[in-house]
Amino acid sequence: MTATKRNITYIGMDGGDFYPKGDVKSGIQRLVKSFLNSLITQKKRRKKWFYYFFNSRQKLDPSNTLIYKALPKRLFSSLFLPIHMVIDRAHIYLGFSGILPHLVRVFGRKSIIFIHDFGFYTHPEYYRDPEKMKWQTEYALYGADRIIVFSDYIKNQIFTRFPKISKDKIIRIYPGADHIIKLKTISLMRNKFFLYVGVIKAAKNIELLLQYFSGYLNQSEDKNVRLVLIGSKEEKYDIKIRQSSIYKEIQGNLIFLDNVSDKELTHYYLNCQALLNVSHEEGFCYPVIEALHLGRRVIVNDIPLYREFKPFFQHLHIEKDKKSFINSMKLASKQFTPSIKTIKSPFAWNAFARELLQVIDKITT
Repeated sequence: MTATKRNITYIGMDGGDFYPKGDVKSGIQRLVKSFLNSLITQKKRRKKWFYYFFNSRQKLDPSNTLIYKALPKRLFSSLFLPIHMVIDRAHIYLGFSGILPHLVRVFGRKSIIFIHDFGFYTHPEYYRDPEKMKWQTEYALYGADRIIVFSDYIKNQIFTRFPKISKDKIIRIYPGADHIIKLKTISLMRNKFFLYVGVIKAAKNIELLLQYFSGYLNQSEDKNVRLVLIGSKEEKYDIKIRQSSIYKEIQGNLIFLDNVSDKELTHYYLNCQALLNVSHEEGFCYPVIEALHLGRRVIVNDIPLYREFKPFFQHLHIEKDKKSFINSMKLASKQFTPSIKTIKSPFAWNAFARELLQVIDKITT
């Protein structure tokens, strides 16, 4: 269905809590920012995009194809976004945050919803309101015209958990990693360090990460090695971490940074001995892909997603237990060499945008 006689398709987008000029603080925000940037460079496609957001009083200048609209935070997705889609004649809804507003369906709009992971099913104890997340996800899965996922692992999870869902409805598109700024030279940092990038929350299993790092320190001759953790914090979990015995034992070797610019983040990637991640569950982990894209060594626990990444990256090390994880850290420290060489892979934003546009075209014809 097209929106006007001039054959221009109007599309409304919900990026959750991402403000277009704000810093990236989560994987969803990275997805939205990178996709919006790809839209701004478009010139020939006959589409007009509306990005709806909240939490800002600043006005944003529209591009030729992209218009920003700030809406009230209260009742944002349940009321104001669907109403503005009608006002703006938008006939397609992109739900980057995984939410399908009921009124979007009532008003007869086509919808494409992005499902990120099922951690709230497998580890509900680490989420604030897992039951709400479950019914929102199931409503989106059955009600949307298309579902986009970011790994074959999550695609197969849907087919296993919801066997009545049509297989044609679920489409896997790999996000990009090439938003990472390319540097001509490396500014070497003085201290050796391992790196974690991501939100500091229970689902990321930070307590286990600290235990592994402590085990590495106990076996290392260099007691000055640091663990740098970059990411915003969930307050209650951060307090729990800082009150733990493992934190008090190694706090002198820990550095927490709330947020850094993309350029600073690149420097941290290029200087780290290895990026570490031991999340309970991942549907697509941007920091892991970012570091791998830059040719850096990445050490992770053995969860299904990382096995899917392994064929693309030789320097991804999947370890099954504490001993092998620490041994991999020791090897990374011995073999560390700075480099600015990027790795070719299928994780590119131009490819992501092209495949998503093909999905949009199919549901409008």
